[in-house]
Amino acid sequence: MPNYYEILNVKPTASMNELQVAIDEKYNQCRRLVTHHDPNVANQATVALQQIEKIRAILMSPDHKAVYDETLGLSGSVVGGLLDPQSAPANPSGAMPSMVPPMARPTPAAYAPAPAAVPIEGWLCTKCNSISQVGSLFCKSCGNEIGQNCPKCGTMYERTAKFCPSCGVNPQQFAEEQATARTQALEKQRQGIRQKLNEAEAHLQNGKYGLAKDALGAFEGLGNSKGQVLCKRDEPDWQKAQVLNQNANTARMAFIKQNTLKITIGYAAAGAGLGFIIGVIALISQISSAISNHIPFNWSYLSRPILNGFGLGVGAAIAGAIGSGIYFFLFGGRRSLNQDMIFGALSPILLSITMAFGPVCFGVIVVAVLIVFGLITFVSANNRRG
Repeated sequence: MPNYYEILNVKPTASMNELQVAIDEKYNQCRRLVTHHDPNVANQATVALQQIEKIRAILMSPDHKAVYDETLGLSGSVVGGLLDPQSAPANPSGAMPSMVPPMARPTPAAYAPAPAAVPIEGWLCTKCNSISQVGSLFCKSCGNEIGQNCPKCGTMYERTAKFCPSCGVNPQQFAEEQATARTQALEKQRQGIRQKLNEAEAHLQNGKYGLAKDALGAFEGLGNSKGQVLCKRDEPDWQKAQVLNQNANTARMAFIKQNTLKITIGYAAAGAGLGFIIGVIALISQISSAISNHIPFNWSYLSRPILNGFGLGVGAAIAGAIGSGIYFFLFGGRRSLNQDMIFGALSPILLSITMAFGPVCFGVIVVAVLIVFGLITFVSANNRRG
């Protein structure tokens, strides 16, 4: 059976300060295991704590320590806690004295009192060395924080412990890993923001304002807001995105004005030409009918080609302006210029087809268009104020 010095892993010649440090270190090691999830480990730790308290009571008392040293055969060789180098061991064979107390010389009862009762299960305060109840967040004597919550599983455990008794995580290492993860996530977000800015700038240089607005939707209150917002208004990159958004709006309005005017003129000319041709055909029919039926010719028939051409020209111009304007505003700037012109020229035909179904259908289309333009105007006004 090992003696007290072997349990503490110190030499018998250790000073009182060295013994105190060794006892405290051994006590802290065992105390952390008292709340272990394994009952066997917890029971062994409790027994070890009782033994350590007994060792403390013996070795930290000079009188008790002298008696204990005598039982180990160290009597007369220890002076003030130091081994006397001039004294020779009382062993003719030259062997080291036995470290096991002789059974024939038990420690007198007068020198081996029972250790004072101390709380075995508790958490030690590193500031005042008092013991508080297990699960205490603060020391009951000085208010020092002695407990902490595990950052991973939330279990409360002693602050002096290096690992959580429930999940085994190291709180300092876990906090560093979380900080690293947050830094990496922030850098990834920054890369996404810079990528969106580069996309918007490249699309604007290519004249695709619609794609630029789509990329700027990742910035709060800008672009065609949809999907995940990567950048808030308080971030520095938002100001650059705002400038790009204003440039995209300017490019869009310039594109609409220029190309909608071209399509409107084209539709007006086509409608006027078609109306004039229809009017001429009707005029020839009227003249033929008048000749066949010997009906006096009415000179007012000559105005029919002009009226037909004017009416169809105005109607085609209105359809061309509305249809192409809606398309360029909502869907333009996402394709090449030639493709946008083709789709912008086809959109008035679809609008004219809906008008041909009757006034009810046309009224529904007009109301829907007004609602869409109203919403777009409202959102654009908010973006400008932002």
